Amino acid sequence: MEKYKLSFWFEHGGGYLWGKSKETQDKYGYCVNALKLPISSDLYYQLQRLSHDYIDFLDWSDPGKSCQWTQEQKVDFLNKSNEVYDSLIRELGSDYEVTNDVRERSLNNEV
Repeated sequence: MEKYKLSFWFEHGGGYLWGKSKETQDKYGYCVNALKLPISSDLYYQLQRLSHDYIDFLDWSDPGKSCQWTQEQKVDFLNKSNEVYDSLIRELGSDYEVTNDVRERSLNNEV
């Protein structure tokens, strides 16, 4: 069996796991509902908290303006995201391949 391929990154409108292959999208959809994955409820709630925190990244009264987070808040979010990512790949195991696009976006100053 081919591995399920996921991308891990946060979207302003919600969502943090995205199907990257046809097989993954056929089973889970493009915006993956983490409740359908073989992960613990604790990890699911950690993902949900991070997603909720990410909503504050933008100033919703002026979303075209740059990020309203301080550099310290960005670093804190990135660190928490990387910890959750590590837990995610551990819990999903070898049947899943997960790309950490949060880390890649941070290198491009998008987070």
